[in-house]
Amino acid sequence: MKDQIIKKVNRKDGGVPQTIQQLIRKYSLDTMWENIQAGTINADRIKTGIINASLIKAGILNADLIKAGTMSANRIKGGTLTLGGEDDTNGSMQVKDASGNNLVSISKEGVKLENGTQLITEDGILTIIQFGQYEWKQVGYRANPSNNVMQKLTYEIPVFLPENFTIIDARVTLMHSPIKWSGYNKNGWGYCRNLKLYKQEKSQNWYQEIILESEDISQSDFYTDEVPNAFGINGFTATTPSNTNHIVEKIISNNIKNYLEIDKSIILQIHSSNPDPDFDIDVSDLYSSDCLNNTGNCIATLSVIGFYKGGH
Repeated sequence: MKDQIIKKVNRKDGGVPQTIQQLIRKYSLDTMWENIQAGTINADRIKTGIINASLIKAGILNADLIKAGTMSANRIKGGTLTLGGEDDTNGSMQVKDASGNNLVSISKEGVKLENGTQLITEDGILTIIQFGQYEWKQVGYRANPSNNVMQKLTYEIPVFLPENFTIIDARVTLMHSPIKWSGYNKNGWGYCRNLKLYKQEKSQNWYQEIILESEDISQSDFYTDEVPNAFGINGFTATTPSNTNHIVEKIISNNIKNYLEIDKSIILQIHSSNPDPDFDIDVSDLYSSDCLNNTGNCIATLSVIGFYKGGH
């Protein structure tokens, strides 16, 4: 349809002949602007195009009027994003993948991963602390010829957890390797039996006394305060080794968090719960002795998972 000329237009400026299309464009925009000033925008009427925010010189965009649709976060260039805090409600945020699956959630419970793992909570940041050294040590018994007694060989893990640390999970990882004893044209195998976990809190006044002029090999302390069932009711006993079966075994303890303390020095100790064997060293029958038969090599570490707030 060709443009038609309106010969009479009621305008304050005296009027200028305009086309119908020009009038529609003008008065439609005027109507839209009046609606904006009145606080009502009907998004259904906006089919295409861009609203240039630079044209809004002053005033406030009332987000309560946005009833439906999607807003791109790319349009947020500055300011503070506040979630919750009004009408007694808590804010939350979710990060999803391209398929809509939730990856990370931020809420009053803290920062959570998809599997429920919490990274940050009111107790602090998720932290893992490990104690111990990756070093093989003999655990079992040794013969002390100076006094004809058997002495326990233990594995110790010093532990100190700082203040403002909240323990969630604590487990000891124990690795065992058998020992093949050889000599005097004979050989034999030794391995650990009934290993259990014990603890002792170290006093600040603790010290060691060594008598230099004595030839006696002092008996190392072994603890009796057991962490119950750390490696099961009967403790850990390695598989009987042989020339064709001498594997390295690993066992992870039950959760022992209730037996640890914050801001205190503790020693965890692993040793056999069996009574000390009799002193029965006979060079002619060395490899049938309980001393060598009940001794193996061990590595033990403690891993503690919790939330740490930090401190002095």
